Amino acid sequence: MHWRPPSPYQTWLARPRLLVFSSATVDKSVRVRGLIAVASSFLSSCGLVSALLSATDPNADLPPCVDDVCICGDFRTQADAQRVFDSFWDDEHGLDGDGNGLACERLPKTLSPQAPATYFSNNPHQAFGNPSNATPDTPNNYLIEKNEYALAYSAERGTLLWAGWHVSFDWLGRTGRQDDFRPDRALPPGTYQVTPRDYSGYDRGHMVPSGDRTVNPQVNSETFLMTNIFPQTAANNRGPWRELEN
Repeated sequence: MHWRPPSPYQTWLARPRLLVFSSATVDKSVRVRGLIAVASSFLSSCGLVSALLSATDPNADLPPCVDDVCICGDFRTQADAQRVFDSFWDDEHGLDGDGNGLACERLPKTLSPQAPATYFSNNPHQAFGNPSNATPDTPNNYLIEKNEYALAYSAERGTLLWAGWHVSFDWLGRTGRQDDFRPDRALPPGTYQVTPRDYSGYDRGHMVPSGDRTVNPQVNSETFLMTNIFPQTAANNRGPWRELEN
């Protein structure tokens, strides 16, 4: 077990925050959403505060998930996961699935530098650009362009990197949720096909909202492909994320 800060104030100081950013325009009718995990808070960037926190909480420099439960999806690299794994002698977060002493081995060892732009598209869902310079031939930055939206997918992480979709009344109608979550056959051969069961215990959170694609059942169904889904806690998906979508 690891030490917990004794007061809410100390907890607030010690824990970095996850910030979710979304950019939207009404006049251009295009919305692009990205997720940015902020590795450290403003206060922890101050040397004096960091020193004080380290003196009282040995886990102050670890990700905030250590105060609850960490999963491999909380980390960008295997090295980040290994740091948490090495901090707890009994692997209380279950990051070493095969008991070989290495945490989250499917994650990339390090972050790759962003590739230069080599692929250009007239897809309307990329009117604001291609945030990761994704291409149709890069497995861990794989560009999927659909009639309904565009996204980039990472085979190593098993989740999308970003999604972009055109927003206008032309996409809206009276169609209800199809709720037909399923793997996306648009992924390249050999890529693991994430299934709805892979997110057991978590909500299946849309990136391109079902509510933005209601013109007909086929269009709405495309938003339930697992490449457009990100695992989220129920509290986040049904609270702040829902408010953000609406």
